[in-house]
Amino acid sequence: MRQLIIILIISCGLSSCDRTPDNFGKVQSITFFKEYKDKFLKSELLKYDYNPRTQYSLSINDTLVYRALLRKEDNQLVGVFGDNGFGVFARQFKIPIDTNFTWDRLYFEINSTQYKLELELFAHPSKIVNSDTVKTDIKTTGNYSIPKGLMNDPIQYFNNLDKEREKYGIMDYRKLRIGGIIEVNFSPIDYILYFPADSKIEEKQFQEFWDNKIKEGEKLDDNWYYYKRERPLDNG
Repeated sequence: MRQLIIILIISCGLSSCDRTPDNFGKVQSITFFKEYKDKFLKSELLKYDYNPRTQYSLSINDTLVYRALLRKEDNQLVGVFGDNGFGVFARQFKIPIDTNFTWDRLYFEINSTQYKLELELFAHPSKIVNSDTVKTDIKTTGNYSIPKGLMNDPIQYFNNLDKEREKYGIMDYRKLRIGGIIEVNFSPIDYILYFPADSKIEEKQFQEFWDNKIKEGEKLDDNWYYYKRERPLDNG
């Protein structure tokens, strides 16, 4: 009898008693489609792309402007900037710092009375060492303390976005360059695609691919289609 109980426990762990059923991702996909798709399309989330590794990325014309990464355990936000990205970030959150100066990275924290900003700029000039040209690494830092109320809080802003994303059950999402198509992932294998009603594939060489992609999907309505990957998505 004791052996039978052990066998049952092992088989339960390997099959139907798994807390994450095989259809979990599809259930999440369908729940999102039924309850949240319209809110998502109107959401501030779509200013960004998101995946668990790089988190929130703002791009313009396929060029990275900035990434914002929440470190919730430390109540900290890390900003990584493309060219002129710090200026965009500073204006968005009304940071009272000269935006004509370029920074590569930001570490942002809050205490009871003020915001603390540590900024970094990296340069790699060349110099001659023993007749050889070598790259050097130079880091410039800037530290600022800004009283609360003088700027908007990016940690609160991105925390609110993250709560909304989690409510929708989204693992990651991205806006595709072609045709305004949006890909929303709910597990490493389950995802849905949104095709806008006025979607146009300007690059004719891709038209056949996307026509076939629509045919391969499980139609949810005229704009949304469900898919399951053969190989899991890798966000590592």
